[in-house]
Amino acid sequence: GEVARVPVGKARGHVGFTPDGRHCYVSLRDENSVAVTDTAGRRVITKSRWGPRPIQLFALPNGREFYVVNQGTEASPGNTVSVIDTTTQKVIPEIITLAVLMESPQHSGDRVFVVNSFADIVLEIDPETHRAARSIPVGSGPGGITVGEGPR
Repeated sequence: GEVARVPVGKARGHVGFTPDGRHCYVSLRDENSVAVTDTAGRRVITKSRWGPRPIQLFALPNGREFYVVNQGTEASPGNTVSVIDTTTQKVIPEIITLAVLMESPQHSGDRVFVVNSFADIVLEIDPETHRAARSIPVGSGPGGITVGEGPR
């Protein structure tokens, strides 16, 4: 059943939690913003404007940074990923991806991966430098990615 309801804004997209569960991040696509909630206090602690139509988001395992994919619109696709410092709740850099309609950010310890459905690539981002490390061509219209250790 429902434990609590915290009003955050319009057109809620995706929800992500810091690894310690203290904060919940909610992308608000139509407001071009992300709401950050205090899960214990069940209240919004900040709402800030990010890139165009933020959608997918997730925290790095260390909990210090949150990645937000700025989707944009069909007429004006986004080409940035915002990186939020979870201690200040401010954007560190915006990573220019030279791409459009990104989805499904994932991480594998020392790298972040973002799918670009229109360009048929997966972008690898170095979380230390906050720069795109490489663009990996994949099949037509990738819609998501799961990163893991794979078979041994």
